[in-house]
Amino acid sequence: MYADASVGRLHAACGKRSTGRGLLTIVTSDHGEAFGEHGRTGHNRTVFDEEVRVPLILRWPDRIVPGQRIREPVHLVDVLPTILAAAGTEHGAAGLAGVDLLPAVIAGSGLDPERPLLLQRPQLKRRSLYRSHKRPPLCGVRRGKWKLVESRGGRRGALFDLQADPGETRDLAGVERERTAHLAAEIAAWRTVEAARAPAPPHETLSDDARQKLRALGYVD
Repeated sequence: MYADASVGRLHAACGKRSTGRGLLTIVTSDHGEAFGEHGRTGHNRTVFDEEVRVPLILRWPDRIVPGQRIREPVHLVDVLPTILAAAGTEHGAAGLAGVDLLPAVIAGSGLDPERPLLLQRPQLKRRSLYRSHKRPPLCGVRRGKWKLVESRGGRRGALFDLQADPGETRDLAGVERERTAHLAAEIAAWRTVEAARAPAPPHETLSDDARQKLRALGYVD
């Protein structure tokens, strides 16, 4: 209740200060939550839909017609290009990975249903209550109704038909071998691009005081 009331006050204050474009409100989440659907609870552990499929709600009075629903899957990376377009700075979206969703929600322009959506979850292997270290992220890809969930240890990934099996319970990788290989190649290509874009790690030398504080928080050994 307190959070709802606080967001309401913030929304009202922003509305009073908005320009002639009106106030665009976007509600979403950075992750879902697992409740045992695939033998796990919590989040940041898998790329099954219960952890990666989240709400994305846009409200823009006099611009977006209320109640409509986009059937094609979209991605959280689409949020920033959409905001930039709403602010009238479309050129600022150049080079971004996402797409502007406003043509779809305002003009009804269709989105590409076969657009590949890459999924990633950081993997933390906990060593103690206060210490953990990262493993390579777990990835997946969705293209249309098909979704490939990467497996650990070099094993073949699991392929699901989300239209017939929204709960991701029937692995079709052994039947759809060519499709599985194609989607696995898309993940591999995406990993290569992301590795090339990754910034070089900083080479700053921590002071003894800073290192001691980080150690107390469990961030360094």
